[in-house]
Amino acid sequence: MGDRYIFIEYPFHSNIGDHAIWLGAKRCLNKITGRNYSRCVVSLTPPTDDIHVGKYDKIIIHGGGNFGTIYRNIHNCKLKWIEKYHDREIIQLPQTVFFNEDDTENSLYRTCKAIEKCKNFIFMARDHVSYEFARKHFPCETVLVPDMAFALHDKIRRCNKVPEKNKSEIKFLLRTDKESIGHKMDGSTDWVEKTKFMRLIKKMHKKLGIKNNILLTELLYFLSLQNLFRGKKILCRGKTIISDRLHAHILCTLFEIPHVILDNNYGKISSFVNTWETISNYSALASSFEEALDKARYITSKIEE
Repeated sequence: MGDRYIFIEYPFHSNIGDHAIWLGAKRCLNKITGRNYSRCVVSLTPPTDDIHVGKYDKIIIHGGGNFGTIYRNIHNCKLKWIEKYHDREIIQLPQTVFFNEDDTENSLYRTCKAIEKCKNFIFMARDHVSYEFARKHFPCETVLVPDMAFALHDKIRRCNKVPEKNKSEIKFLLRTDKESIGHKMDGSTDWVEKTKFMRLIKKMHKKLGIKNNILLTELLYFLSLQNLFRGKKILCRGKTIISDRLHAHILCTLFEIPHVILDNNYGKISSFVNTWETISNYSALASSFEEALDKARYITSKIEE
């Protein structure tokens, strides 16, 4: 049996990509350690005395694309954990790193200082650009690791058969948040949507608190599964998908769904694709919306031949 660990920053929101990451990470950690986490801490929860961290517990931080200045609140919460538990082993699961050049809050300096004080901090980058940035700036061990959602590769089945008449020729899944370049298309959707189940669990969490961690653990697991299946349902609605979400690309790859991927506003997706060479015979990377449309039409026509 491996070491005890706590898993912080559960994605208590409706972004399907983060739930895919969490499920993949949970599966990996269970396999490596032979045990479940001793405690799961939900997103944006700073370290408090109510959250017990054992003397020898490792701290595992959820991966994704929020290490830096894009999502300052989340990043600052990570730093509070790193600063408070600098004497423990802390592992940051695969991340994309991005710090604004106009870093008025000196976030990069504070991040480097927090890591420097850590007894044992391991940073996992999920693309070459983030890896080189971390090696240059962060005083810690840095390793290059794929996105944790790929750990679901042998647990994901291809899309259920959807009648062709019910499928769009091209399904648009486009960001509406701060990472969007501004791609818009009539009939497009995003997959950030609060479900009734999520609202129910949030109410239960608020009422029960973190003391009922066993019950909370099971509920969070099923919430992430529900979001993963919701993502699958969205992606199965089109013969070919056009998206600027990284996990639309990853899940389409795992589900074997034809798709064209566009970059976000700071190059996260192209860097990931170029690092792991994830483009296949039924997918493509496009540099413009017009190119994405052309490539999607071509892929769709090849499927119908």
